[in-house]
Amino acid sequence: MTATLPRPAPPTDHPAPETPTPARSVGHDRNRRRAERLVALAPELALALVTASLIAGFDRIFLPGPWVAPLLWAGLGAHLVAAAARRLHIGAVAGTIGAALVGIQVAAVAFASDTLRRGLPTLDTFDALADAVDRAVVLWPDVRAPLEPEPGFVLITLVAVVVGAVLADDLAFRRFAPVTALAPTLVTFVVVSLVGDGARVRATVLLVAAALTFVLLHRVATDARRTWLPGDAARGPAGLVGVGAGLAALAVLAGALVAPALPGAGDDPLWTWRGRGDGPRITISPLVDIQSRLVQQSSQVAFRVESDQRSYWRLTALDTFDGRIWRSSGSFSDARGDLPGAGSDAAERVEATQRFEVLGLSAIWAPVAFEPRTVDPGGDAQLSYDERSGTLIVDEVDTTDGLDYEVTSLLPRFVPDELRAADGEVPSDIAERQLQLPDDLSPVVAGLAAEVTAGTTTDYDAALALQQWFRSEFTYSLDVAPGHDGSVIERFLTETRQGYCEQFAGSFAAMARTLGIPARVAVGFTPGDAQVLDDGTTRYTVRGEHAHAWPEVFIAGAGWVPFEPTPSRGAPGAEQWTGVAEQQEGEVAPTTPTTTAAPVDPADAELNIPEIDFGAFDDGGGGSLPDLDPDTEPTATIGDRLWWIVAGVPVLVGSVLAATAAIRLARRSARRRSAGSDPTRRTLAAWADAVDEIATLEVTPRRAETDLEFARRAAVELGDERAALVELATITTAARHRAGGVSSADADAARAAADRTERAVRDIAPRRRRLLRWIDPRPALPRLRAPSLRPRRLIARRA
Repeated sequence: MTATLPRPAPPTDHPAPETPTPARSVGHDRNRRRAERLVALAPELALALVTASLIAGFDRIFLPGPWVAPLLWAGLGAHLVAAAARRLHIGAVAGTIGAALVGIQVAAVAFASDTLRRGLPTLDTFDALADAVDRAVVLWPDVRAPLEPEPGFVLITLVAVVVGAVLADDLAFRRFAPVTALAPTLVTFVVVSLVGDGARVRATVLLVAAALTFVLLHRVATDARRTWLPGDAARGPAGLVGVGAGLAALAVLAGALVAPALPGAGDDPLWTWRGRGDGPRITISPLVDIQSRLVQQSSQVAFRVESDQRSYWRLTALDTFDGRIWRSSGSFSDARGDLPGAGSDAAERVEATQRFEVLGLSAIWAPVAFEPRTVDPGGDAQLSYDERSGTLIVDEVDTTDGLDYEVTSLLPRFVPDELRAADGEVPSDIAERQLQLPDDLSPVVAGLAAEVTAGTTTDYDAALALQQWFRSEFTYSLDVAPGHDGSVIERFLTETRQGYCEQFAGSFAAMARTLGIPARVAVGFTPGDAQVLDDGTTRYTVRGEHAHAWPEVFIAGAGWVPFEPTPSRGAPGAEQWTGVAEQQEGEVAPTTPTTTAAPVDPADAELNIPEIDFGAFDDGGGGSLPDLDPDTEPTATIGDRLWWIVAGVPVLVGSVLAATAAIRLARRSARRRSAGSDPTRRTLAAWADAVDEIATLEVTPRRAETDLEFARRAAVELGDERAALVELATITTAARHRAGGVSSADADAARAAADRTERAVRDIAPRRRRLLRWIDPRPALPRLRAPSLRPRRLIARRA
């Protein structure tokens, strides 16, 4: 026989009937548990949806490109890691570190995949990401939304998304502040709204709808922890979802439909903070997107032009170098008919008539063959002209796309002997702007310029020597980091010796200026793909792959003279003075010279540049540059500095932890000293010491508890010394509430009880927990203590 154990009696006077549990109740319980898990998961999914809606709004600042996937992976991955950390009862710091690692991995795969080793980041990865961010910082003052998704800009946005996701998760589910949890997202959204443009209503509606859904589901999940009686079902989660969803939908519809229809909604703003205003118009540097045009937009048609002369189609000239980027600011006036300009002093000038049809340039510049003399915008289009740089831009709108116009230009044809014999003074306005260099430009640049041009006697020959040096000692490559700041120039000249037109033109111009030769960087396009039409004219289709930059040197008595230091490139019609045959992307330069006059003596046609001595260079003025040791290491990159960071972080962390422990000791000592000989204050100090020590066992006073209630609850953990804590709580209660306070004997007994309690805690608590308690900074910052993370269970009672 099998013995049957008796059931325990229920805590009532009437025994419960021994009816079998229906089979369907098992399924009911399973469904209920599944529903509870779904309700608990819903606000987490809604918060991830808030982040996704924020990312969707970034199309207001980024042009289409590979930026959506990295941001989504990083943001949703951060939410997933934060949620996993909470479920595994891992601290917020560990969850934050995990989210940061997810962001780093996503960024490495998206923007530096060629530096990964077995799929993991390396030091080169951090170098590549740091260079991308540095470039973004350099370009930021010169860009305007919507902009190309440069890796640096996307990386900065990715960091904002990950940080916002981690903060939102912590505020929503660890500190139970759902409305506050939306603050990081709203701050980012406001920043995007300030710098972005377009789709305002759509982006706002999407974010507001996601935010209201999250707040509603968070409230539902909180209320689901309550025990709702059957008669109160209408006030339970189902009722809350119905009412809340209706109110949220009403709010979104009101904002999307009613607000734009209110009187004055479509009027001009009282203050246009992004307006152009009057005065000089600041144009962004077209060097910003040269690499993206060469790589990402290589086949995209920028414009078509019918012309009777081949030429470089010039956008603008950049004349200011601040050590980070080449830029320009022009004073533009209406352009229609004849254009002002100093012109060129070249003995021969060829007239070129061009008819442009701009299709996908996506910029404010109107390409022309330099130097334009007349322009006919056609129709209602408005163009403005800056005679100092020879730049045409469209007015009142943000792009020349869709514009048709006709230009007549005079193309100079310089003669080498005339350039060598040119004489005169450089105008003061040109010398002031075109010779300017940053104070912190590396002396290596000037040293190399002096070495390469040693023995030349004219500005023309010096420029020609620089051009030949670049074309013979360097190689063309797009597989390099973009940029042309001082550190990039130095690495380009001394280490990599490969790059694309941006580095060649910027480095050439900087080196020419160190020699006292005015120089600037011209930006535009090579001729493009030619097609002869039935009427005999030639149409050139210019694509992104034809984007180009080249230097222009001012020679007194001749004017602005273009040169071509970029290997595999050559300007049409410039062979006579550059000695470089015409060539552009996809073309092979002729093997035989096509010019009628060599720019230099045949014996000197190939410059034999010796190895550069990085010692003291002669700067042409009898002095010497600072010591340039050939064994000197290049400027440290982020990868090099990472070793110092790895070594310094443990020291820093150790110092912080030691300081935390020292603060705790100082607080205890100060508490005892401040108590002095007063028995009441001594008792309260003893109680405070005991409570701090008991916190090691993860037992802390509740807001509604008395000292005795807390002591009885905490005493369960103390074993044989539980009586000491109760005794201490009794004396402390008397010290707080007795009119005369307590005696010195009571204070001594309180201190003795506190000491016994602390010893008991130290004997019971694991060593790891005691150590963590000593280095926990929260006791030193009581205002930052988080409330209890355990939600209270509310039981609804019948009236």
